[in-house]
Amino acid sequence: MKTLITHIGNLYTPDSRGPYGKITHHKNIALLVADGKINKIYNQPNPEEVDAAIPRIDARGMTMIPGFVDPHTHPVFWQTREAEFQMRVQGKSYEEIAAAGGGIRNSARNFRNAGKSDIKEVTRKRIRTFLEYGTTTIEAKSGYGLSLDSELMALEIIDELNKEQPLEMVPTFLGAHEVPDNYRDNRPAYIQLVIEEMILEVSRRKLAKYCDVFCETGVFSVEESRQILLAGKRNGLQIRMHADELSSSGGAELAADLAA
Repeated sequence: MKTLITHIGNLYTPDSRGPYGKITHHKNIALLVADGKINKIYNQPNPEEVDAAIPRIDARGMTMIPGFVDPHTHPVFWQTREAEFQMRVQGKSYEEIAAAGGGIRNSARNFRNAGKSDIKEVTRKRIRTFLEYGTTTIEAKSGYGLSLDSELMALEIIDELNKEQPLEMVPTFLGAHEVPDNYRDNRPAYIQLVIEEMILEVSRRKLAKYCDVFCETGVFSVEESRQILLAGKRNGLQIRMHADELSSSGGAELAADLAA
């Protein structure tokens, strides 16, 4: 399918032939799009040689720029955590809040108590904001379910919304975001669940492109992260990592070793 965008007053785009940061500026042009890709730039606002049957969008008085790409987002969650922000302002560290049951585990409790349709609707509203601010592609993680059913539900929501609206979301499975409440006394069992059930089902249903893990002191160790990421790789998932956000724990070295 083709679309002609006419009367573009200003178009700004990076100049791939010049030094980093150089911007190319086009004025009073038209742009032909074919199957979602730029096909041709016309140095006139309304080229007569283009087939009149091709749909047109009049961009008169507007400026066009490339869409932003956000490579790290968590759009699928139920409730925000303003109370914990207040605790941070009062001097509590992220680690102290997490150790007391806050942080990711708090979000997981809330997520599990909400229905899929409700979570999907609030997620739809959030991702609309991305588009309003010029972001057209995001990497979208799960990670606030921390159970087989809830992690699958989060990825299902991403998959469904990908088909229902124009923002492109690249899905990432993040079941290893934290050890949930019901596994705090049995970490190996949760890691086994992630490796032997979650990853296998995510891969079988083709719900994610990437497998992520929070490799950090007090969350998943380097060796635990290695096991999880290699399991993802064996099952066709590419590797991403949360690494060394709070301390230097060897996560960056693992990321380099696994070509994350």
